[in-house]
Amino acid sequence: MSDKNLNKTILLFYLSKFLVGLRFFIPIWLIFGKHFLNLPQLSTLEAISYALTILIDIPSGALADILGRKNIIIAGWLFVALGHAGQGLANSVFIYILWGLVSTIATAFVAGTDTAFIYDALKEKGLSKEFSSVNSKGLFTYRIGIIVATFLGGFMYQVNSAFPFVLMGLAEFLSVFCWWFMKEPKMEKIVFSVSSYFNQMKDGVSQVFKSSYTKSLSLFYILVGGISFTSLFFFNYSYAIDLKFNAIEQSYLFGFTGIAKALIVLVFAKYAKKITEKQVFLGFMIFMIISYLPAMFVGRNIGIMIITLTEIIAVARYAFLDQFINDEFISKHRATTLSFMNMMVNIVYLTIVLAGGYIANKFNTAYLYTLLGVVILLTILPITLKLITTKKPLITS
Repeated sequence: MSDKNLNKTILLFYLSKFLVGLRFFIPIWLIFGKHFLNLPQLSTLEAISYALTILIDIPSGALADILGRKNIIIAGWLFVALGHAGQGLANSVFIYILWGLVSTIATAFVAGTDTAFIYDALKEKGLSKEFSSVNSKGLFTYRIGIIVATFLGGFMYQVNSAFPFVLMGLAEFLSVFCWWFMKEPKMEKIVFSVSSYFNQMKDGVSQVFKSSYTKSLSLFYILVGGISFTSLFFFNYSYAIDLKFNAIEQSYLFGFTGIAKALIVLVFAKYAKKITEKQVFLGFMIFMIISYLPAMFVGRNIGIMIITLTEIIAVARYAFLDQFINDEFISKHRATTLSFMNMMVNIVYLTIVLAGGYIANKFNTAYLYTLLGVVILLTILPITLKLITTKKPLITS
């Protein structure tokens, strides 16, 4: 890949991140969803959606490694766009559920595969260490899209409840063209067959277990991602409702927390190379404990800080941990391995959403968050201590 093609690819990557960041449904999706289902039913639907996603995470990653990552990403965003637009136009529970499943499942074709695409595009030019900076800048443009969409989403909903979903689907459809014009990095050619397909899945998964360090790093990544995702995509909205924020107030709340996340990501992009892995691991562990454990003992003002911190953690995972994960795995299996990691994150997400929906409904979301804080103390704390004392393996290819 020439320098010109790499620069064009990175710029299109930033544009695509902005477009898919226009998630106009953010402040109102739970309010909209409650027209069809109650909170436990919505959490069950979320769990079922992610269960189906889990089934295709590794197969979609293996297809990307064999057939080309660009093709799989384009297909993924196309169906995500159709699913969101269809969900907004739903006039029955069945249609709402059907299109919701389509959009959620289609994300499996993108998650992990887009990261592998950009990492290997940089690696092809000997710039893999720039991935954290490029990814952080991509996250920044994504957060800008989120901020714009969050401030506007509540007002769109007041005009027409379908607008946030339909316009989000249109933005995602436009992102397809960004990926269409990107130059795909060179990959080792694999002739597709049933045996090569299954071997690709097996070899990709085995990358996670190749050393004690990669096992610990992967488990850390999975737990941080799974727990923080439940806040970012689900429970922070029920938490905001528990704190008595209405639709317009949630637009402002999640808009301003979005600004905070964007600024943090911008700082990450500038200082990523100066922060050591041990500092990152300790930072994640400490901030996760203080973000979740005190939740049931605090009021509305501290609750806003909890919402902000939990979402910053979810964003920071992409900015820092994705670099560490990609550094440990080889290009040939990258999309498959990352899809497996994404699958495991989804399993944690699914488990917490399914159980947490009933816990939050019976008690409240703050109670659930404190319970998650205890889980963090029992799991992420000891894994962090192991990571900072375990010697990293040498990367052979």
